[in-house]
Amino acid sequence: MQPESERVTTGRAGASTGAPAGPARPDPRLAIRNRNAAVFQAIRDRGRHPAIADFFARRFSRVDDAIRSLEADLKDLADMNRMQDAEAAANMLADIITADGLLAFCTDYDSDGCSSAAVIMRFAREGGFADNIRIFTPNRFRDGYGINPGIVEEAAAWGADVIVTADNGIAAFEAAKRARELELPLIVTDHHLPPEQLPEAHLIVNPARRDCGYQGGVLCGAAVIFLVLSLVKKKLIARNYAQAHRIDMRRMLQIVGAATIADCVPMLGVNRALVRVGLEMLRKAPYPGYKAFIEAAGIEPGQVDEESIGFKIGPAINASSRIGDAAPSIHFLCEDDPTEARRFAQQLNQLNEHRKEVQADVLKAAEERATRFVEEKPDCPIIFVGDADWHQGVVGIIAGRIAEKFRKPAFVFGGDEKNPDILKGSGRCGDANFHLKDFLDRLSAIAPDAIVGYGGHAKAAGLTIIKDALPFIVSESIAICASERLEDAAYPVDVHVQGGFNQEQVEFIFGWMQCAPFGPGFEAPRVALTTTLEADRFVGESSVRFRFGGLDAIAFGCADKARAMAGQTATFVLRPSFNYFRGSVRRQFIVEAILEH
Repeated sequence: MQPESERVTTGRAGASTGAPAGPARPDPRLAIRNRNAAVFQAIRDRGRHPAIADFFARRFSRVDDAIRSLEADLKDLADMNRMQDAEAAANMLADIITADGLLAFCTDYDSDGCSSAAVIMRFAREGGFADNIRIFTPNRFRDGYGINPGIVEEAAAWGADVIVTADNGIAAFEAAKRARELELPLIVTDHHLPPEQLPEAHLIVNPARRDCGYQGGVLCGAAVIFLVLSLVKKKLIARNYAQAHRIDMRRMLQIVGAATIADCVPMLGVNRALVRVGLEMLRKAPYPGYKAFIEAAGIEPGQVDEESIGFKIGPAINASSRIGDAAPSIHFLCEDDPTEARRFAQQLNQLNEHRKEVQADVLKAAEERATRFVEEKPDCPIIFVGDADWHQGVVGIIAGRIAEKFRKPAFVFGGDEKNPDILKGSGRCGDANFHLKDFLDRLSAIAPDAIVGYGGHAKAAGLTIIKDALPFIVSESIAICASERLEDAAYPVDVHVQGGFNQEQVEFIFGWMQCAPFGPGFEAPRVALTTTLEADRFVGESSVRFRFGGLDAIAFGCADKARAMAGQTATFVLRPSFNYFRGSVRRQFIVEAILEH
């Protein structure tokens, strides 16, 4: 499944569908998404509004892929026989549960991993066997990522009959070896891209496996363990397990939907159904933790959307493991007592505020280093910056900010408390057409002594290196990319308009918003507007408001730039949005970039 957004080209947007037309001369800093005529017609033939057809036709080049995402339904999940090892894993877990056995689980510490832990705990609690499970979640700083031999040994000492991973384990070779030595069956459930050789686990459930054709391999870790446990429920019912019918899998979709958004997996195919139903659950019947956070954050309960999750709830859940330990986030997701849930929500909010303070300090230093890096290494298409004093918990966020600002893939490294001789980093590529995991595979092949470990996806990856090897890593990266022309990423936009918007154009642009939920591979609408820069008013110390098409356009952190460019021609990259306040809804634009002329 390949969305059109991965093959954007600069050019002129036509107006035959009602979409705003663009200027004749293209701007190379903009990548205007082509509209596929066949996709547009196929969706119009299904009776959909022209704006919906136009939007999908700018995201997909194949009719079947577009229709699969347009009409995604939870029924699409039913074909579980295509998920390699899932049936065998479900049978094994059901056998252990009905025999009153002990089950150990190991989850990741991020939002997806904490969500996986919450799905597991709620499944066990509702199924009446919570006392027979134990969940291990590593500490980012003390234990590192994923299952390790120590966790396997602890599970075996506890008496576990099986140990199951969630959102990790696909490259856990040492843990798998230790499990075999202890004769403890290891079931890996994961979604990360697998290495060429798989660990010797008892079973491996991962839709990204090369021999697995399930749902295009786009699910998050919480979705994978959710599906396995859904099969387990069916097995328990078939075995006449007394409390199986009490397990409410549908309500748990609010956790899975939120994890799908927070983990930034492609918003394509069945993920769209998972998110739609998950958001519906969050609006109508949220678990106490979510409910407390939504109220405290001032989010209108009926207006919880992917932005609420991606920019507020998700970062708060991630904050506990970024600053310390994941336990508060897991308690937050599992708590059923409203009073305790409010306490955990408050704790997460405090941790998130602390995370923002740490992040602000590192971001300032990282941006300064990145500026010097680009000046000193103009032939390196990837930015590498790091410092042993930078907090390891925020480097992923910082890498995303650097990639967005400098329009290049970026790796940002922080120190390791246990080992001063290594740097642990995260990579993000933003809008760049670059596959981070493939790049790291190639880098590891030519610089094995410099790399301690790595893993990830196309758009996000982790990389641990020998501290003194960073200059060598940079030189090897230049060599790897020398044969490829990796230009600075252009801003993907749906249309480019000159002068201003009329009312018909505004209606069409906001008609695109009916296509939500948005996410990677199905990005939210963006429009470019070239006009004279005239601020409507300044907001606070650093932000500014403009007026376009009769609507507010908010530019955060751009006050100085707006003052310096007053009266000049500029191109604004705008994202249509809604402002919810005290029960009212107003249309607005968010200014994502101001490009000078």
